[in-house]
Amino acid sequence: MIETALSRPPVGQADSPRTHQQEVIGNLTFPTSKEEFRQYLNRLSLEQRFQEANMFREDLEMAALEFAEFLGLQSFGSVRSFFEDKQPVPTRGTVVGLTGFNSHESSFRGLRDYLKPKGYRVVTFRPEAMLNIKPLEQLVDPLMDFLLKVKDEIGNQELHIVAHSKGAILNMVAAIKYRDIYRRLVSKKINLGGPVPTWVNPGVGRLYLGYLDFFGGDDFKLSQLRDSLGMLDDMDFTSIGNPYDRIIKGIHAGTFIQFSGSHLAMPFNRREVLPKIPQILEGLPVKL
Repeated sequence: MIETALSRPPVGQADSPRTHQQEVIGNLTFPTSKEEFRQYLNRLSLEQRFQEANMFREDLEMAALEFAEFLGLQSFGSVRSFFEDKQPVPTRGTVVGLTGFNSHESSFRGLRDYLKPKGYRVVTFRPEAMLNIKPLEQLVDPLMDFLLKVKDEIGNQELHIVAHSKGAILNMVAAIKYRDIYRRLVSKKINLGGPVPTWVNPGVGRLYLGYLDFFGGDDFKLSQLRDSLGMLDDMDFTSIGNPYDRIIKGIHAGTFIQFSGSHLAMPFNRREVLPKIPQILEGLPVKL
C-alpha cells in the first residue's frame, strides 16, 4: 500500500472518535491521486483480487435478499394501509437524495416510499449523466444550485439530505466548500455508507477509475478531505455505516450509527436503515 497523510491522525486529533474509527478499520492507507490508485490496483496479487471480488459478490447477494425483504414488507404495508382509515399526514419537510456511484435515482425509491406516509417528500439530485458516474468536482456546484432551487420552492419548510456512498462524499465536500450557504440551506444531514475512504473494493475502484479517465478529474485527491472533517462537527451530520463494509471503508462524519447489512442496498434496508432515518430527522433518540 502507498503511505499517505491520510493514514496518520491529524495534529490534535489523536484521541478523537474519528481517529478511533481509523484504528478499528486497521492500518489501511488510501492513494491521493488516481495514478497512485492505478499503481495500487496493478500491484494487487491474484489472491487479493480473488478475495475482494468475493467480498463484492457477498455484498451483492446480501443486497438482493434485503431488496426482496423490502418488497415483501412494502407489499404487506400497502395491503394493510388499504384497509385502514387514511388520516391526513402533516408535511414535515423535504429530503434531497444523493445516489451512490453508478446508481440511478430509482435507487432511492425505497426511501421515498418509506418516508412519504411519514410526511416527507423525497426529491433526488440528478447529475447530468443518467447514472452517478461523473467526478465529484464536477458535481459540487450543480448540487448547490439544485439545493438553492429546492429551498426556494419550499420556503420555510425544512430541507434535509440523505446521501448514499459516493453521494455521501459529495455531501461532505459541498458542506465544506460552501460551508455558510450549506448551513443555511440544509437542516439534517444523513450519510449512508459514505465515509472518507481508506479502502475501496478494487472491482468498484477499477470501474470508478475508468469513468474518471473518461470524464476527466481526480476524485482521489479528495481523500485529503479527512483533514477537514472537523469542519463538519457542528453541522449535525449523522453517518450510518458498517465497519466491515465490503465495498468501502473509511472515516465517518458526525455521529456514527453502526449497522450490519449490505452496502449496495442501504437505501432499501427496511430492517436496520430506513427506520432510523425519520428518527434522526425528527431529533429522536437512535440506538448507536
